[in-house]
Amino acid sequence: MIKRIILPALFVLLSIAVRADAFYDGPKQIPVPSTEGQKALIKEGVALHDKGEYDAAIKKYAEVLAENPSDVAALYELSYTLAAKKEYQKSIETARKGTQYTSELLDQFYLVIANDLDDMGQRDKAISAYREGLAISPGNFLLHYNLALVYDKQQKWDEARKELKTAAMLNPMHASSQLLLAVEFSRSKFRVPSLLAAARFLVLEPNSSRSDQALAIMQQALSAGVGPGDKPGNISIMIDPNSNKEEGDFASVELVLQISRAAGSLGNKENKGKKSEGEVQVDQWKVFLSVFAENPDKKKHSEFVFDYYVPYFLEMNKRGFVEPFVYYILQKSGTAGVTQWLAANQVKLDQFLDWSKQYNWPKRKP
Repeated sequence: MIKRIILPALFVLLSIAVRADAFYDGPKQIPVPSTEGQKALIKEGVALHDKGEYDAAIKKYAEVLAENPSDVAALYELSYTLAAKKEYQKSIETARKGTQYTSELLDQFYLVIANDLDDMGQRDKAISAYREGLAISPGNFLLHYNLALVYDKQQKWDEARKELKTAAMLNPMHASSQLLLAVEFSRSKFRVPSLLAAARFLVLEPNSSRSDQALAIMQQALSAGVGPGDKPGNISIMIDPNSNKEEGDFASVELVLQISRAAGSLGNKENKGKKSEGEVQVDQWKVFLSVFAENPDKKKHSEFVFDYYVPYFLEMNKRGFVEPFVYYILQKSGTAGVTQWLAANQVKLDQFLDWSKQYNWPKRKP
């Protein structure tokens, strides 16, 4: 999905080396800046677009381009609106004009073109366009994320994960990258990575229409391999010896997840339901993270999981924020007692959220 987000473009002005197999020729012209009147017309067009009045918006942009054919802002907004109207070929032609100019919107034109090609079902061409955009602006997380979406449609899971990891590092606040990472990890049976990605998404987006999917992935990771035993009151634990270890060997912490889940379930029965599901999950996360902290063997884990996710969750545990974290991400789960806990513990919740928003995520150099 195209988003109207203008990012700092990381490109070399006028001196970009164009590959022999490039989809487009690259920028060769300098745009003429918008006048104040033209800026006003573009602003009116954006407002009309946002209201779904696409034809009226197009007229505004056309008025600007009639006066200034090299107005890259008008070209971009026109290509964006044409894409919204599903007039993909016209959108591509307009965006292609935009790629002829050196501007901070250059990578955004490639994003429009690639998304149009994807929506037209021309996925190989879309990948080429995304790649060209990334050659100009490797720090544009949306190019990486949308490229991952195409790879996902092609069932190229490894390629999709690679792009999503980059997108997540470039913009740790981009919830969609976290959700798709959780899906990709879960699909490929990476239990612990899927748990961490789903939980991170729920910190960013705990109560949306997409939260149910993340909750399902998280709950599956927390309870996998734990089931009823062969006798009443017993619980069995099944260990998968063939679990996927490409993202790291998490066998020890996975076993801890299972044991703590089983202990919580038994505790509930023995205490006749005194321990709520929320409390069980708080205990499970605390034990899981404590064991992780005691066995920081980086060699066993992928660089991304160890350097990106693990420090965030370990520091959260160290600061005593596991309880507000668990109740916060469970708010759409329907778990009994969650709403009441959140209402009664606003101070703890605010402290956790303030810390999470200010957390210093590792940077990836474009």
